[in-house]
Amino acid sequence: MMKIAIFTDFYIEDVPIATSIRKLKKEYEKEGHKVYVMCASQNKDVDVEEGVFTFTSANIKQYPHFRLSLSPFLSAKKIVRGLKIDVIHNFGVASMGAAAATCKKELKIPSVATITDIMPKTAQSGMGRRVGKFMADMAKKYSKWLYGFFDEITYPSVYGKELMEGIVEGGSVIPLPVGDNEEVKNSNRYVGYVGDDGRTRDFSPLLDNVESIKNGLKKSVKIYSIKKNGNSEGEQISYTERWSAYGKLHTYVDVPNYSAYNSYALEFLKTGKTCICPENSPMKEIVERVNKDLIYEKKYIGDSIRAGIEGKEKAKEKTKQILEEIESSPQEYLSIYKSLLNKS
Repeated sequence: MMKIAIFTDFYIEDVPIATSIRKLKKEYEKEGHKVYVMCASQNKDVDVEEGVFTFTSANIKQYPHFRLSLSPFLSAKKIVRGLKIDVIHNFGVASMGAAAATCKKELKIPSVATITDIMPKTAQSGMGRRVGKFMADMAKKYSKWLYGFFDEITYPSVYGKELMEGIVEGGSVIPLPVGDNEEVKNSNRYVGYVGDDGRTRDFSPLLDNVESIKNGLKKSVKIYSIKKNGNSEGEQISYTERWSAYGKLHTYVDVPNYSAYNSYALEFLKTGKTCICPENSPMKEIVERVNKDLIYEKKYIGDSIRAGIEGKEKAKEKTKQILEEIESSPQEYLSIYKSLLNKS
């Protein structure tokens, strides 16, 4: 039995990384391990499950994906020492990530960090050229500093690892599990996207092809953006409404982005339908295993949608196999923890 401490900026909130961490926690506990979560929270009085420790924090308006906890370092170290933690797994980017690094350094605990946010790209997006370059350079330095503390680095996609090349050394690719299936009422009315809008996404492949998709495929284009900071493309929905939105889509179109993983697209695949994506997407390695014709170029997006329609039945079995592999990823993480403990 291991005592595992997971550090994260988000856990209580309904956001993709929190959903993945909850799934990891659930699977670890099934194996008899003790799992503790150190996370940021906006509310001291929020009700949390046993084993979850919250640290008061503040949002960063310009970067809603990040959250600054107010001085978690000493208190987190005290908790980790008192619990006699065996392994630290960090998903934190801001203060909680730095708190995990502090615990690793000062308490000499074996540690893993999973990189889900490509900080240099996030910091640069939406800025002017000079300011953007400055922010990206600062984020690169911070990334090198933060992730240099950990014994093992993992990424949820090959694409995520490629984006951090030259910034963070090494690392392996282990997918992250996503939310449990929910009942979906399929209407299949649209071709489109569900997920974060973010400043690191380019919706032009959908928006510039509305008429050609409508005329050639008899489908309308729809973008469902998860509510964050009120600066969204398309129709805004809450995170809990995402499964309903999946049911309205015939085909999921991931758009060019700088993300390490897309949990929305993975959940969509669980409905038995098709996802297409461009070359610059964390879904590429999954989609091309199903059918290489589902990797689209902007002006030929209709061809990839048709390939998905024509090869739907054949793709179902392959997609199911890939999703089963992803669902087994908690065992891969447990193997890393055990290996680190054996070395320590």
